[in-house]
Amino acid sequence: MGERALIRRARQLEIARKFIGHLNRDLVDAVIQCGLGDWAEGPALKETFGGRVPFLAVDPVPRYIHEAIKDGFPGVLLRAALWSESAGWFEFHDRRTRTSMLSEVDKNKKTIRARRLTLDHAVEEAHISFRHAFLWMDCEGSEHEILKAAKRTIYHTEYILCELKEQPKIDGWLSAKELTNIFEGLGFSLIVNIRGDGLFGRKR
Repeated sequence: MGERALIRRARQLEIARKFIGHLNRDLVDAVIQCGLGDWAEGPALKETFGGRVPFLAVDPVPRYIHEAIKDGFPGVLLRAALWSESAGWFEFHDRRTRTSMLSEVDKNKKTIRARRLTLDHAVEEAHISFRHAFLWMDCEGSEHEILKAAKRTIYHTEYILCELKEQPKIDGWLSAKELTNIFEGLGFSLIVNIRGDGLFGRKR
């Protein structure tokens, strides 16, 4: 890995640690990752919560799942495309889909097939229980679809981290204002926004 890539990864890890620094770590009793594409989140979460709380990650891309296994992911990994229903399959043909951009995976025009799964059903499959989860959503624009069928999970979620784009360039992505309104309607308020990623906490 080149020097520039190492510097970039170090910066990503520093940002991930800043977000985690805003959490009440003693309150969080589970970590749920919707998407594994961001390199920095895994190490930052593992060094903070690994071995102390249950982990669950869901991602449709085989390579990301294999890399997480190789890196010693400390919990349950499910290969699926999170969505608003647990029926049927998604097939990814190019990099501009609502579910995942797959910018690196699709270099050879490969088709990736993954089952649809709601977040609530993913939690059931993983057999984890919690009351104050930290939900890290790296979902490439499908957050609003996932949230439609995540009522039980959200009810027991304390923090949500999500990418916020002021002016999305991809069809189907919601703007930062639209997503913020959705989270506020679910009972969360924005704690901090760092470089386009927003951390939301349960309103008290």
